[in-house]
Amino acid sequence: MPPLVWTKFNIPPIRTKSVLRPRLLEKLNEGLSGRLILISAPAGFGKTTLVVQWLQSISLPALWITLEEGDDDPIRFFNAWVACLKRIDSSYCEDIFRTLDTAQLPPAELLTTELINGLTAIPTPFLIVLDDFQFISNPLITHFIQFSITHLPPHIHLAILTREDPPLPLTRLRLQKE
Repeated sequence: MPPLVWTKFNIPPIRTKSVLRPRLLEKLNEGLSGRLILISAPAGFGKTTLVVQWLQSISLPALWITLEEGDDDPIRFFNAWVACLKRIDSSYCEDIFRTLDTAQLPPAELLTTELINGLTAIPTPFLIVLDDFQFISNPLITHFIQFSITHLPPHIHLAILTREDPPLPLTRLRLQKE
């Protein structure tokens, strides 16, 4: 397994003099009625600051992954995903975690199904935040994210922060109000 930098799982600190945007905070609250919250804007528009402010204003626990270019590698991405989710449930996908320690991933359908089924065993409502998603383009990872959005348990939400729209079927997801 490639080594993980644990600070990528920390919710970033925000400056004390950041601008509050109550209308956008309310939009994020409304987003909790679905499975996916997508925040897409160019660099410097305050996506991360907005979401950190929002997390400070709600009682929902949040898990955070700040993505980097190397996270487009499926083994690295899925190791980060599992390690992050183990913070809320240490037994999450123990078998898959051992499998990810090998050089070859299991078949995509098995991996995706196991990771989603593992989420159903976590009773705690929470939010998973994927920051800097613009670094992700690998079809296996984007398929997993799309499958996750469709099959997440209703008490789990996914927020994606990105500089450009991700390679996901956004029109279909909007129509389905995911």
